[in-house]
Amino acid sequence: MSRLLWTYLSAGVCSLLLSFIPAGAAVLSTNIDAKNCAVAIGGDSTSTTITSICGISQEILNAIVQEFKKSRADLQNLADERKERVNELKKILSLNDAQMRSALEILGEKSVPEDQLAARFVEIASRYNVQLKAVASPQFGDNPKIRALKEEIQHAIDQGDLAKADSLLARVQDEQLRALSDAAVSAAATLSTRGDIALAGLNYDDAADFFAKAAQLLSANNKQEVTRIAYLWNEVAALNSQGQDFGDNAALRTAIERILTLRALTPREQTPIKWARAQYILGITLFRLGERESDTKRLEDAVVAFRAALEEMTRERAPLDWANIQGSLAETLVAIGQRESSTARLEEAEAASRAALEVQTRALVPLQWAWAQTILGGALYERGGRESSPKRLEEAIAAYRAALEVQTRERAPLNWANTQSFLAAALYVLGARERDPKRLEEAVEGFRKALEESTRERAPIQWAWSQAGLGNALFVLGRRETDIRRLEEAVASFRAALEEITREKVPLIWANTQGSLGLALMTLGNRERRTDRLEESVAAYRAALKERTRERGPLQWAWTQAALGEALSMLGKRESGTERLDEAVVAYQAALEEQTRERTPIEWAWTQYGLGKALSMLGDRERGTERLKQAVSAYRVALEEATRENAPLEWAAIQSSLAFTLLTLGERESSPKRLEEAVEAYRAALDETARERVPLEWAETQSMLALALLKLGERQIGTERLIQAVSAYRAALAEQTRERAPLAWAATQKSLGDALAALGQRERGTERLQEAVAAYRQALREQTANREPLLWAETRRRLGAALIALENRRR
Repeated sequence: MSRLLWTYLSAGVCSLLLSFIPAGAAVLSTNIDAKNCAVAIGGDSTSTTITSICGISQEILNAIVQEFKKSRADLQNLADERKERVNELKKILSLNDAQMRSALEILGEKSVPEDQLAARFVEIASRYNVQLKAVASPQFGDNPKIRALKEEIQHAIDQGDLAKADSLLARVQDEQLRALSDAAVSAAATLSTRGDIALAGLNYDDAADFFAKAAQLLSANNKQEVTRIAYLWNEVAALNSQGQDFGDNAALRTAIERILTLRALTPREQTPIKWARAQYILGITLFRLGERESDTKRLEDAVVAFRAALEEMTRERAPLDWANIQGSLAETLVAIGQRESSTARLEEAEAASRAALEVQTRALVPLQWAWAQTILGGALYERGGRESSPKRLEEAIAAYRAALEVQTRERAPLNWANTQSFLAAALYVLGARERDPKRLEEAVEGFRKALEESTRERAPIQWAWSQAGLGNALFVLGRRETDIRRLEEAVASFRAALEEITREKVPLIWANTQGSLGLALMTLGNRERRTDRLEESVAAYRAALKERTRERGPLQWAWTQAALGEALSMLGKRESGTERLDEAVVAYQAALEEQTRERTPIEWAWTQYGLGKALSMLGDRERGTERLKQAVSAYRVALEEATRENAPLEWAAIQSSLAFTLLTLGERESSPKRLEEAVEAYRAALDETARERVPLEWAETQSMLALALLKLGERQIGTERLIQAVSAYRAALAEQTRERAPLAWAATQKSLGDALAALGQRERGTERLQEAVAAYRQALREQTANREPLLWAETRRRLGAALIALENRRR
């Protein structure tokens, strides 16, 4: 009997005996009982051995088998006694002539040992009476062809022709497998359709599961293989969408595994174009995951994948596919270039973008052209952010605007929102650099538009990125306004973004957002008396540095170190000790190790400025002059790069800080040289600090100029410097009104009193002393004992001295 038939019919000896022997009895079937025919059983219940069949011993059975072999398989050629025994066995075992012949043939062919003949006879009979009847029984789902074949099988079994039955059964199997295959194809198609429905509902994880299950139903290495592979690619696409839109990194990792498996099914030597397409999709998936990770390994792998794809997908062979790969390569190079101090990758990205645009023309493929314009904009934006010239940033803005002419909200809403965010980011950087509120307002509007389409539910990572960008634009606007509402909105935007931008999901973007949050908190904290915002700012910067390491992104690490230094300086300014200021100096000096003048001249100058401020505050609290001299050096080197022509407002701010440090240093030195330099620096600052634009800042600089003139005048014999000091204080008070800035007004009134008192000491009349008394009394209207006890006491003391001098002069 063939293996196929035995596969269908095989059953254990125990099940065989149970089908013939009632539980607890040592007899054959109930039919045999009816004939009072007992079967002798030897051995225990677990190793049953049939020793005879109704008194027909093993020896007789063996004789029948041997004689049957000699009779050439003809029962009629048996001796009469053997015929009689055979007829008995036919009745006992419910076998017909053909089946009995078949059984005897099998036993003879298999050379069954004599002591097993009875058991094997019973086994064969049971197969005919139980299992083989079941094989030919009709089943639910049998089609007409299978039913006809089963009728033929039953006839073959009745004739004892097991070989023919097996052959027919093979045909049934083929028919059943064909039907099963058709059913599997239909079921797989249904699952695929469910996947398409899930995609329409943006349920990408469900879609991926449906496509995977559809592929599992189909067989490899046959005509279903093409469809199976197509379903697997659909799964990859769904996993990519789940990973990109919902920040699901696990989905992207699974997609990479699937792509590697699929790539192996398309060897480069046999199917170079399919292999190249697999490389391209692999590169895209590696890029999406790599841009979220701290190191650049996945991004570097993506570059390798894209360049390998370009070896087969050449411009001559497949120009549009070649251009697509060039665009994706450019996007990946931008992501790597963002983390490197060198601009080499960004330059490569720009070249790749422009190469893509040579093929992806607006007339030929408008949407792909728009995408390539967006990528070009990204490369220009990153390069422009590192250059003092606005040229690259303006080119980036032009590229984004061009893309939006085609990439409309109606045609591609999410892509439109993405490009709106990129455009807004470029406007923000340019507006912040040029101090142009119009650009900044346009950036805010752009981010808000993007958020209308990039909702948290639809695209959480994109939504969070736009929230962070909105926060940046609001921050720059709010920093220039006296009202803190924009700054509060910026902090709220950053915190909202961090609900989706987690360290686990997108560590580098999380670090960037922490840095921006730190900056907004620091600016708010600088306007408040309490220090909790500044403490939060320091915490945010330190959190950012956990991912913004020097090795991963030296320039970003340096920027964060410099910002941390500034927050620590602000805290240190409000504390009596020097611990925070020492930490600030360390942070600034660390930043300058990467922010070199050659690499990032603007950032280098600004960090030198911050270092100078920290050193100046330290020097102010120490007895020596070493820190103050270091501060002066830092300011002066900063002014070499932050020139009046390149950055007039920054130049003026550094001049003011330099002047203050020179003033402090001059007070500790006997020579008036430092005080003269301080006066010169304050006057330089006032040349750019326009009264109309920043009246309070202008007034503050006037007050400091007056102080330097006062200190200088006190050391000189004449009254010229003192008269200049009085004029400067009165100019300051024209803007520092009691209504606008009561405490600053009171402080300047007190300082005016000091200058008038010094001038009055050198003049013969009482007019200056009377003016000094009046100024002190004005100051005390705000400097009350309850509000400012120390200042109140000092001003009261000065008022008393002026009154005494006035009384003495009158005498």
